[in-house]
Amino acid sequence: MRTSLIAVAALGYGVWAVWPDFAHDAAAPILLLAGQVALAVTGGLFLAEGQRLVGTLFAAAAFAELTAALTSRPWGWHPFIAHMARPVGALLLMTVLLSYPHRRVGYRAFVLGASALLLVANVADAVTWDPAPPGRPPAGFAWITLHADGPEQRTAYGAYWLLVIAVAMAALALVAHRAVTARGLERRELVPVFVASAVYGFAILSNAVWTVTPYFTGDDPLDPAYVPDVVSISAVAAPLLIPAAFLAAAIRRRLDRAAVADLVTGIAQPATAESVREALRRALADPGLDLFAGDPPDADGRLDLEITDSAGRPLAHVRTAPELRRRGDVVEAALGAAALSLENARLHTDLQQQLRQVEDSRARIVEAGVAERRRPSPTTAAAAPPCGRAAAWPAWPTASTPWAGRCASRARRGEAPGWKPGW
Repeated sequence: MRTSLIAVAALGYGVWAVWPDFAHDAAAPILLLAGQVALAVTGGLFLAEGQRLVGTLFAAAAFAELTAALTSRPWGWHPFIAHMARPVGALLLMTVLLSYPHRRVGYRAFVLGASALLLVANVADAVTWDPAPPGRPPAGFAWITLHADGPEQRTAYGAYWLLVIAVAMAALALVAHRAVTARGLERRELVPVFVASAVYGFAILSNAVWTVTPYFTGDDPLDPAYVPDVVSISAVAAPLLIPAAFLAAAIRRRLDRAAVADLVTGIAQPATAESVREALRRALADPGLDLFAGDPPDADGRLDLEITDSAGRPLAHVRTAPELRRRGDVVEAALGAAALSLENARLHTDLQQQLRQVEDSRARIVEAGVAERRRPSPTTAAAAPPCGRAAAWPAWPTASTPWAGRCASRARRGEAPGWKPGW
């Protein structure tokens, strides 16, 4: 609901701000309006996700850029208000592009210093310009002029645009630094944001160069600077890339979460510490990730995480890049999948051990049974017919007894008298 209200407010305010421009050139105001409404919607979406810093900066940048477009209304205080808002939108977007995805302002000293210098230079440019100097027709709008000195009155004009060029170049250098130093999931997510930041920065830089050129060529400082159409259109259209880049980054985040689901099916079963480690490295895009089955070594500055089973008992420890602390959702899901694989592996090992114990016990029982069958039984031996044992029977078997033939046969073979199994 809040995102819809922000979008409607930005659209209504933007149409009102650029409406006069539709009479002579519709392309530029349409691009401007589309870009700023997209920025406002992006801000609303970030606010809905709880990222207040980025969401607020996006929405404020959209309204600031639309306010700077009030130059299309050359009456009343509209031009002066538009002049005051001229650098605000770009500064807010620069802050977003140098801060995201963190929840605090990135490169804080540079952002605050550059913003203060540009705002002061912009105010100085405004109050040292007289839109209706002697010899010129009066202006049709209100303006505050504190000091004007003939044709040299726009010294602050040149200083402001030179400062814009310097800040744009420094911001591009910081974007390049972020792109080089980013690692793992963060780099994979922010590639479209880095590209959009570079395009937006170059658009501002080229527009500033063309705008400040008359200051050095000796042209009339009161005349509008000549800026090629391709440069001016690119400066208006470049903000459209920023919401698209953040949309691509959001899609990449969701794909990272989906990749964790493949972690479970991608580990060969039964899992081993090596297979789980390699799967975690792929899912978290950290080739330096380490997995320890026992207690981990001393801390080395990396993020130390513990993998536990369903009962909360430790299974292993993981050491990975500290940048992954921001991606807690992906890391937690990956560790959960790894815990499932490790717990299944432990259960498989326990089951195999129990099966071996059962097999060993069965083998011992079989061997004991065989040995028992081979050993003469004392009870059976006591009850056996006494071939030659007069103590157990009253007389030696005669020809009339059933076993007399067997005893005689054994006697002829020279075997000792006695009872054996099988008789």
